[in-house]
Amino acid sequence: MKKAFLVLTIGMTALTAVLLYERLFVERFFGPAAVAALGLLLCVVLAFFVSYLLSETRYRNNVLSTWLVLTSIAVPFFILDLVAGFFLIKPLSPALRPDPNRHHSMVPSSYSRIEQSEFSYIQRVNNLGMRGQDATLAKPANTFRILMLGDSFTMGKGVHDDETWSVLTERALNEKAAACGGPHIQVLNGGVDSYAPILSLIELRELRGTTPDVVVEDLDVTDLVQEQAYRHMGSFAADGMPLRVHAVTMTNPSLTDRVRTWIDKHLVFTRFIFVSIDKMFHYGNVDVGARVITLADPEIVNYTLAGDTVDRRHEWADIFDSIDRMKKLSDTLHAAFVLSIYPWPHQYSDTSWIPGRYEFMAKNARPSPNSVNTIETLAAKDSIELFTAFPAFRAYRGNRDLYYKQDMHWTSVGASVMATAMTDYLERRYSAMWCKR
Repeated sequence: MKKAFLVLTIGMTALTAVLLYERLFVERFFGPAAVAALGLLLCVVLAFFVSYLLSETRYRNNVLSTWLVLTSIAVPFFILDLVAGFFLIKPLSPALRPDPNRHHSMVPSSYSRIEQSEFSYIQRVNNLGMRGQDATLAKPANTFRILMLGDSFTMGKGVHDDETWSVLTERALNEKAAACGGPHIQVLNGGVDSYAPILSLIELRELRGTTPDVVVEDLDVTDLVQEQAYRHMGSFAADGMPLRVHAVTMTNPSLTDRVRTWIDKHLVFTRFIFVSIDKMFHYGNVDVGARVITLADPEIVNYTLAGDTVDRRHEWADIFDSIDRMKKLSDTLHAAFVLSIYPWPHQYSDTSWIPGRYEFMAKNARPSPNSVNTIETLAAKDSIELFTAFPAFRAYRGNRDLYYKQDMHWTSVGASVMATAMTDYLERRYSAMWCKR
């Protein structure tokens, strides 16, 4: 028995040391749940060591009795937790996967856990690799189809599946179409976290079989810089057409990541305890999905701020090259093409997105209208239809936050504002294509 406790002490000590090393030198952060888990492991190590010391003394029977009681509690709890997980937890997949043509994509027919301190939900990806309910590739009869393309704002990061602005827009448009005897309006949400127009162009090419009636490309603040990063990883035809953007190399997950992922997939009660501990201390978990660009980088938003003096003509030319090609491809599909822009929280007000904005900009930084003016000028020059949600956000007079305080994405209220603005625009511009009276 003494040898068994020695082996257990050494084994648990080694495991604890590995996890501690990864947190200190690989992950470089400790969340409350991680501290609690490591603290529990240290207690187990100490208990094994004490048992080793007492295993051949007069306390031998007390040690065995104690471990018998602990085992009789822990084993049934683990079995119950595992059984509950089997019935209650939907199979989870990574939020993103490497893609041979467009760098990364979502996993079709899957569920992913999206969790930070300000939101937590399970995201459903349909059979076409888009967020939302399943859909046929071929457009159903008597259907007017709108394809939304863009990044995490389009995807709806921060809100539940039924709160994305694509879903809200579809719901509102169907009410209006029904009132005028129109067809079913279907909005496909092709937004993918960290996309830029070059990736949306390739995605549109892959999704041409959806035969949309309208294609909407949502241009995000991050896109100007991310477009350059993706172009450096891309392959192009002789005429400059992007063929593919090479897949990101996925790093091997750390042991702590693998343990947490296994718990997320299989143990209901243990997962609930860890999440509750993190939320109790208002801790924002690091998103361990594939990250293609470090978002907390001031360069991403610098061009939207007053005082930016960088010559960005080449960057603007590249991003509008992708947008122009999207429009031409939409033309071949006989689909209208709309370029859509919306404000990031620092462009909306001086009081939103605090303290999160200070990871990207100085406290005295102020937005400049130059980037929006440039987009409007280039869109007009290339005869690209432009929708802007800036007026709708600035007209909001409610008392609920449109953006999260740490994360830059929309709350459910912000998504609703975007949906209302887009619904009004699409009805005004395209209702003649679906209304029968």
